[in-house]
Amino acid sequence: MRPEGRPRLEWISWLVCWIPYALLTWKFRFVCDDAFISFRFARNWVHGHGLRYNLGDHLPVEGYSNFLWVCVAAVFEWAGVDPRIWVSIVSFAAGSLLLLLVFRTLHRCLGMSLWVVVPACLFLGCSPALAVWSTSGLETAAFALLMFLVAE
Repeated sequence: MRPEGRPRLEWISWLVCWIPYALLTWKFRFVCDDAFISFRFARNWVHGHGLRYNLGDHLPVEGYSNFLWVCVAAVFEWAGVDPRIWVSIVSFAAGSLLLLLVFRTLHRCLGMSLWVVVPACLFLGCSPALAVWSTSGLETAAFALLMFLVAE
């Protein structure tokens, strides 16, 4: 095969892995009830009430487990867009990037053949767990991406 055709073959191979992932995330899309905790903290923070779940005279309690994800939700709240939608899009993008980085690492960094890389990445891309948590409104896909980057 000519060298200029190689990157095109790699992208087509990655798309073969990404398309099932995209279809599964669309099929299983939902926003987990726990995500609304982060959204409420973000909303109150953006509206000047601080990082608190309930408004009132009582002392605020830290009730979120993911400060950076609350910050992400706060950006969308501040922009005046629905964080339920946009946080899910960010999470889907993180899952897509994770799939791309796994593909690239196996193929380019570890030198594995596309005959090995494609089935491995198809296994990841067809994982119902990855698909479900990639649109849940939680930080799961972004956390998986960051953990992969740290390990890489």
